[in-house]
Amino acid sequence: MSFLHQKPARLLLAASALGLLVIVGAVFATKDLIPTGNVPCNGSCQRDCVGSYPSRQRCCAASAAHSAETSSTTDCVRQARPKEVLRASAAHSSGRISSSAFAFSDGLAQPLDSYSTEEVTIGLQHAPFGSTNLKWNATTRDLTVAIVMSGLAPDSTHPVHIHQGNCNSNGSIKYILNDVKGGSVGNGSSTTTIHNVASGIPATGWSINIHNGPGLNPPDQFTPIACANIKNDNASVHHNQMVWVKLGPTNAANQSAHGNARLTLNHNTLTVVVTLDGLVPGSGHAAHIHAGSCKSQGGVVYTLNNVVADAHGHAQVTTVIQNVQSIPAHGWYVNVHYGTNISTQTGFDPIACGNVV
Repeated sequence: MSFLHQKPARLLLAASALGLLVIVGAVFATKDLIPTGNVPCNGSCQRDCVGSYPSRQRCCAASAAHSAETSSTTDCVRQARPKEVLRASAAHSSGRISSSAFAFSDGLAQPLDSYSTEEVTIGLQHAPFGSTNLKWNATTRDLTVAIVMSGLAPDSTHPVHIHQGNCNSNGSIKYILNDVKGGSVGNGSSTTTIHNVASGIPATGWSINIHNGPGLNPPDQFTPIACANIKNDNASVHHNQMVWVKLGPTNAANQSAHGNARLTLNHNTLTVVVTLDGLVPGSGHAAHIHAGSCKSQGGVVYTLNNVVADAHGHAQVTTVIQNVQSIPAHGWYVNVHYGTNISTQTGFDPIACGNVV
């Protein structure tokens, strides 16, 4: 009889204890489920945080990679797991991708530097590059040819000519121009005045070649490293004439190479993958990361493995460099050279270049 009287009391006590556990659990769940990071969530997101599990998954997150509140796919972070790591979303800018890992402590994102990854992909375009400006005076019959170049071998000398024909045919020499002399950072210029050019600048049929130099023999020195076809839309001899054109790639050996370089920094290890097409099959080329830019060249920062073309003129080479702290936002460029011996002007000739930005 006493047992029958005690049973309802025991059931009531058990129910009370269960209710207390539910309340305590709800309190702790409300306390330790907080939005990621230190950016406040709005009211609806706060409610989602302390709601049911599906709702908690919709809770907004704010990490070092987010500057504004979001309510998309991340869920609340529990203080009970303060070292939980979250990989931040990648940030893309001008071919640069950055991602970092964060540990959460007291609801704040703490970066873990050893987990950070940065990737930069740059285009490798023909070098050297520049322009030429031709002016013909209808009164004096003088032709003035001004040339400005960047990306030359530093402290170099390059023969220049006006040729008959075009850049593809590379015809006979019409006029010999003054040499372009590259300075210490690879910039160069020249100005030549030619007298008694009776018929002015023709509509077509001229091209300007800049040669590898410093002479014209052997063939590697003769190689045209930049060329422009001259086109004059107003070739009347009754008034002054002016033509401006860019100097760019040629059809000579390795002078139309193009591709890209991918730099990936992970755990202070820099991996550089250089990919090029348009090379002479089987040819080898020194490559480096330099300080400066393609327009203002500097010294070697890191030596990369030689770029060697396959039977189709394609090449891909990987270099791994240890103990690299960062990829700078600017101040590096990748240079691929004409040959593997860069102690000579001819071998140093940059054939493809790209700035790391």
